[in-house]
Amino acid sequence: MQKYPETKFDLQLVKDGDDFEFSKKDGKVSYFHKINNAFENREVIGGYCIIKNKLGDFIELLGKDELEKIRKTAKTDYIWKQWTNEMYLKTIIKRACKRHFKDAVVEIEEEDNKNYDLENVLDGDIKIKQEIEECKNLEELKKYYNDKKEGISNENIKMFNSTMAKRKNALSREGISNENI
Repeated sequence: MQKYPETKFDLQLVKDGDDFEFSKKDGKVSYFHKINNAFENREVIGGYCIIKNKLGDFIELLGKDELEKIRKTAKTDYIWKQWTNEMYLKTIIKRACKRHFKDAVVEIEEEDNKNYDLENVLDGDIKIKQEIEECKNLEELKKYYNDKKEGISNENIKMFNSTMAKRKNALSREGISNENI
């Protein structure tokens, strides 16, 4: 944001039961967000990003339906499962920047992509990683391994073996062997 160093962002999720109102008049965004029952586990109903700088005031709103629609197109659903609220926030701010800082979006995308090594997982291997995580016991894991090991490319065998070992260790720590969860 070197071009707009004075920019102020307010990025928040709105949860069921919160009070949220906004208006935009003469280019100025006014909003009110009262977070009710802050420490209760409540459903996210949407989110917003308010941007204020010398160019003006901007607001980006995304409801849960739209956030979930974006999630369904993601190739990294296992990250969404573990970090849903963070991924919602990331989606909202990326959308806001894409709309209001078109000149900076390329740099943001490049920086964002640097943060995802995903243990060198390729698109096709994300499905395999998810399937391994879904194995409920060591017997299922062994069967999965025997069924899939021949079809894994040489480039991805390290990721496959690493993911299998992590899942096996997790199941063993939980005391799960041949019994279902």
